[in-house]
Amino acid sequence: MVGWRHQMGLDNFFKGRLDAFRWLAQVPENQRSLTSLKPLVNIESASNLAQEIVDTIREPLVVLDEKICVVTASRSFYRTFLLDSNEIRGQSLYKLSGGAWNIGRIRLLLRQVAQEYGAIEDVEIEQNFKVIGKRTLLLNARKIFCEKSTRVNILLSISDITEERLLRREKDEMLREKETLLAEIKHRIANNLQIVASIISLKSRKVKSEES
Repeated sequence: MVGWRHQMGLDNFFKGRLDAFRWLAQVPENQRSLTSLKPLVNIESASNLAQEIVDTIREPLVVLDEKICVVTASRSFYRTFLLDSNEIRGQSLYKLSGGAWNIGRIRLLLRQVAQEYGAIEDVEIEQNFKVIGKRTLLLNARKIFCEKSTRVNILLSISDITEERLLRREKDEMLREKETLLAEIKHRIANNLQIVASIISLKSRKVKSEES
């Protein structure tokens, strides 16, 4: 079970990003609600500002609709997975990167988030992407409820922890090698001590035999 402090950290992580994503996810509604404001209010500029705010986030983030199609994403998402923003908007997440996201575990988790009031918290997956190769990813997701709209979107956060896992595997391998080496040294020392004890025992019997 996720600890209270960890849960609060996740909530704060998502809270600071939801407003900008809510704007981008409901641009049509915002356009209608702002038509009565002063001409200085420029919808396109506001939308661009929201996207720029999202693009400052280091972690790859993507907004999905209830059908798990891409609404928008952060620049780090496009950069990490080498995708073109103009080509993937409106596309199913499961078709991106040659279908690398189309795996049963991700489908089940995102379906649960979309259909229920649920969340994905620190789910680790390992997948091979055609362009960027094998990656270990940590997934977090929340449902976004847009004000004055019946539409529901999903905010999916992706952390690439490939290097961390590689370092951990290398460390674990080094520890195993160390344990194996220590066990071998211990075994050799025990054998050597046994040989020394046997030699001492033979010499002791020889001395007793000569004395008698």
